[in-house]
Amino acid sequence: MSAHKSKKPSKSVRMRAAELQQSNELLSLFITNSPIYSFIKEVTPTESRVLIASENFKDMIGIPGSEMTGKTMEELFPAEFAAKITADDWEVVFNGKILHLDEELNGRKYITIKFPIVLDGKHLMAGYTLDITERKRAEESLRKSEEKYRLLHESMMDAFVRVDMDGAIQETNRACQDMLGYSADELKQLKYFDLTPAKWHAFESQIVKEQIIPRGYSNVYEKEYRKKDGTTFPIELRTFLLRDTAGQPCGMWAVIRDITMRKYMEDQLFQAQKLEAVGRLAGGIAHDFNNKLQIILGCAEIIAESLPPDHPGQAGLQNILTAAHSSADLTSRLLAFSRKQIAQPVALNVHDAITGSLNMLEELVYQNVQLHLGVPQDLWCVFMDPSQLEQILINLVDNACDAITGSGHVFIEAANRTLLAEDFQGKSDFVSPGDYVELTIRDDGAGMAPQILEHMFEPFFTTKGVGKGTGLGLATIYGIVKQNGGAITVQSVQGQGTTFTIYLPRTSPATVLPGKASDSRPRTGTETVLLVEDEEAVLHLTCRLLEQQGYKVLAASLPNLALEICEQYPESIHLLLTDVIMPDLSGKELADRVLKNRPDIRVLYMSGFTAEILQQRGHLPESLRLLRKPFTSKTLAQQVRAALDKTPLPPTHA
Repeated sequence: MSAHKSKKPSKSVRMRAAELQQSNELLSLFITNSPIYSFIKEVTPTESRVLIASENFKDMIGIPGSEMTGKTMEELFPAEFAAKITADDWEVVFNGKILHLDEELNGRKYITIKFPIVLDGKHLMAGYTLDITERKRAEESLRKSEEKYRLLHESMMDAFVRVDMDGAIQETNRACQDMLGYSADELKQLKYFDLTPAKWHAFESQIVKEQIIPRGYSNVYEKEYRKKDGTTFPIELRTFLLRDTAGQPCGMWAVIRDITMRKYMEDQLFQAQKLEAVGRLAGGIAHDFNNKLQIILGCAEIIAESLPPDHPGQAGLQNILTAAHSSADLTSRLLAFSRKQIAQPVALNVHDAITGSLNMLEELVYQNVQLHLGVPQDLWCVFMDPSQLEQILINLVDNACDAITGSGHVFIEAANRTLLAEDFQGKSDFVSPGDYVELTIRDDGAGMAPQILEHMFEPFFTTKGVGKGTGLGLATIYGIVKQNGGAITVQSVQGQGTTFTIYLPRTSPATVLPGKASDSRPRTGTETVLLVEDEEAVLHLTCRLLEQQGYKVLAASLPNLALEICEQYPESIHLLLTDVIMPDLSGKELADRVLKNRPDIRVLYMSGFTAEILQQRGHLPESLRLLRKPFTSKTLAQQVRAALDKTPLPPTHA
């Protein structure tokens, strides 16, 4: 019987077995120590069992991979989640395809990739899972940030534009598109130079070179943009530099504001300041001019009264008087323009005032022009000097007639209007909300060009020929309207006509008590008058006029001299007639001191200064009795007598 010895594996077989064992160990080490969740499972239609899993599953489900081996999904995960995993695993094995899954467990988000493996006839499945919770949070945070940026970007009132370093437009917001009239896609086909008039190119290139590149941003600067329709408009903007990850300039972005309305408001403010400056000058000139007119008018009256009516010199004297009155009217217009006219406002029935002026207005209208009146009887009252409303009508109707060549029409219309805040949006020179009488004077004449409209309220600006206009008509109207708390607008189209619209604030109608008509005849007297006037020529002239009317006059050229007379004169002084603005003491201050010693004395002020200056410097009470320079001897007599008798007088004009 022979003995059989077992055959040992060859060396090569042993080496392959060792290599295989080492590979299995490496694979096992790779899976168990993987920083990502890794696994291999054996799968049937109803069961998915772990063969090997990475140890870090402890972070996910609290069980390390070594303890998961041999367990089914139902033993490791909640039932519903386990059923889904088993179904997904079988789908991979059955179809032999890779499966990508987004999963969520215990509030954390994962992405899993599963793929089939066939080993020794067994259906295996391998895969790995990544925890993407932090990435998803970052993505969500970025999404919300971008959403906020987009919302801010699109809701901005100002325009936004982003360009590359060649100036090609990359991005704009809705405000920018609306501002320029382009769509977003159209703007992306342009460069920012295409939107900027050529005269600004060199200026803006300098801004980029000297400010944006070295500093990273520009100062706020102004230029113009051109819209899709070709019109240009002013803007202000500030531009910022964009850099890439290497720190190199890669583009610019800017916030842009349309300043059309602001520029309009600035122009209106400049015009208002210019008108105010000229008004102040007019007020100062008027005072000196009124004193000179007082001397001319008074002396001419004295000479005329001293000569027989048929004297050859009477004609020349009448010319002097006419010229003096005309000059006084010109001064009155200057004062009205400066908005400091010493007006005598009353509660004025606008319907009655306009219809009462109709005959006079019809005399102004040329034969080729028809005057139309549309004034309802239920118009509200306004608080203003009747002569001022008359002056507005005369000037505007006269201008309307001059604008008509051939035949034409002039319309005077009025209506009650309640203005709301939205009625004057974008209008700088307007009024407060409330009730107004709207007065409209329109014509179908030649109209005015835009460059004329810009200057029409400026004093001495006229389009009429030499000798045909002073240039004070519209300036005077502007001053009157503003003095009475109103507003004036104008619309004009060349070849179609002009419309002036005036808004005057409503007032309550005054109750007029029936009474006796005032006696307008000059009245004389024998009382004693203390006359105070720092202009020597006016002092002597007024003294002479008062003496001719029978009064005893105590004349003083300075307030201090007047106080000395009051203290030393032994008899009664019945009236203090004083200028308002004088050296050392104002007329009001002088009157206060005189009244302390002579409480029964009457006071009458006289001045060629404006109402505003009188209030600021003289601090006159509202109830003052004022004799306006230049005055006639008749006016002087009426005012002095009324002051002595304490009787009211209607408004008087030189």
